Amino acid sequence: AEYMGESVMITPRFTVSQDNDFVIVNVRVPYVRVENMDFSIDGCEFKLSVHPYFLRLHFPAAVVEDGRENAKYDYETGTLQISLPKMFPNTVYENLEMPSLLMTVKPVGRPAIEVIQSHSVENEPETEIDWSFPQTIPEIQTASTITYGFNESHSNVFGNLQSDLEDILESPSPDTLTPSDRRSQRLAVEDEKFDIDHYMGDLVLSDQVTECLQFVPWYLKSGTFEFSAEETDVLIRLPRREYVLMNLVREWLRLVDVLYGYCMDVRLTLGENTCESAWNVCMVSNTLSWLDSFTSLPELQYSLFHRALAYPLIRSFDLAQRVWTDVSNILKAGKLCVVKCLVQVKKLLDSSDSRYLLNTVVVDDLCVWVQSTEDTQRESLATEMGKLVFQKSGIRWNLEELEKELLEEYRSLRDEVD
Repeated sequence: AEYMGESVMITPRFTVSQDNDFVIVNVRVPYVRVENMDFSIDGCEFKLSVHPYFLRLHFPAAVVEDGRENAKYDYETGTLQISLPKMFPNTVYENLEMPSLLMTVKPVGRPAIEVIQSHSVENEPETEIDWSFPQTIPEIQTASTITYGFNESHSNVFGNLQSDLEDILESPSPDTLTPSDRRSQRLAVEDEKFDIDHYMGDLVLSDQVTECLQFVPWYLKSGTFEFSAEETDVLIRLPRREYVLMNLVREWLRLVDVLYGYCMDVRLTLGENTCESAWNVCMVSNTLSWLDSFTSLPELQYSLFHRALAYPLIRSFDLAQRVWTDVSNILKAGKLCVVKCLVQVKKLLDSSDSRYLLNTVVVDDLCVWVQSTEDTQRESLATEMGKLVFQKSGIRWNLEELEKELLEEYRSLRDEVD
């Protein structure tokens, strides 16, 4: 391929697996001259070059050149299989199924600040995370330094999009609102949006609610998850980054927030994406509608349950609870399941005329970062979500009292008919 007269190397589609002795790289490189293929091994780094393709991967532990390495090319499928001997046989090399992580260029030398979540075979002591305790950071943002999105690393993204802003966010002024103002406005708008008649209608005419509750999403079905070819292509095109996180808990809870919006849409549409799917995901998610973030799991749960009762077409407290359990189960199912869900969110937003910007601000980074996270942190968060119970009495709109009044009115009407 050429661009502006210069040769451009293409990143091929690939998968990586392993057995006790080898790391096995399968690369789709159709219509190439195999005799011009060249690959090299340098510790944890693997490079493949065969015009017009180039691939560089960084494994979590070293592979070696000892004469056992070999390559086979299938002309029918255009797939090249390369077997690389492990330096540490009978050892599981972690995260080989995560394309973006394998393609991340490792920094040279020791950085001035430690990079969070760099994948390594060395085990470091874990610090237990308190998911319930708010980890507050003094608010030092002013109107000229407003940041938001993943790791609070974006600013002034929406300044030139004021005419289209209502199609992207519910927040009216994301580039000028401080975090506290952002939250107070969000709460006020939620109170305005909550429609008691809509909620009561779904409570009484509950067939649709029952259908949503009984539906079994793909992520709850038994079996082993793996990336499709299309999902692999999406992951390969993601930015290749490592992150120095300002607040680890905040990013884990941002992940939960986005997954909750996704799971709500899956149940509302019974697994069939519609033209409203991107809207469903974004309006239920705090971070995709208001760029709001949390450092306490109970606070996030409180907010998500309120948005679940104020925005979707079907509004049910039981459904809000079921979606919370869905997210917990996704976290328990493993990192690959989490990434598959995020890829689905990314595809939904990419297909939107305006909300694709939210991938740049939030979802792309979540997709990359979560591939390098510790399993123990994800499992701890899933466990804590399972323990956390939110009562209907905690909803600030007095649902229990309103439901009681409705039932009394219903009984009265029934008695009159009798």
